[in-house]
Amino acid sequence: MVLVAVILLAPGPNPLPRRDPDRDIAGLRQAECEYRGIKASFDELTRVYVLQAYEGGRLVRWEAGPNPRNPEGEALVTAVFAVTGPKAVRYAVPPELAERRQAAAPELAVTWRYGTLASVQVEPGNAYAVDAVAEYRRTVDGFVARMVVVLHDAELLQGPGPGQPSVGR
Repeated sequence: MVLVAVILLAPGPNPLPRRDPDRDIAGLRQAECEYRGIKASFDELTRVYVLQAYEGGRLVRWEAGPNPRNPEGEALVTAVFAVTGPKAVRYAVPPELAERRQAAAPELAVTWRYGTLASVQVEPGNAYAVDAVAEYRRTVDGFVARMVVVLHDAELLQGPGPGQPSVGR
């Protein structure tokens, strides 16, 4: 009889905290990152990564769940894309990255660790997210390298050379 009472009164294993996956997905997609003064949401960063690095990139779904390592404060938020293969790129790709990109087809999952305890924190949750951040930095660096500062009014042409049509001042 005492054994039954002890079993009934003993605390059971702690269940994982209930997180709202829709809220985690929305929060991550709206969270912003900044590099060299250029901001992007993680939704944009993730989608642009797939468009830049893969052929046939199409968003299939977003999914989220508690991070098993820190279920109270973090979620793993994943964007799942259908891809047909890697794109040819104009920069040197490390062999392990080239292999990872080649192995991604037909489905690619970019996972982010999304923390919300004291403030919003987003970190790469898998190798594809690390690659996405590197691609974002390369894109921004390329954009900044092509920027031109003009100290007075100048005509903006559609392309290089004096024979191009004007698109503004």
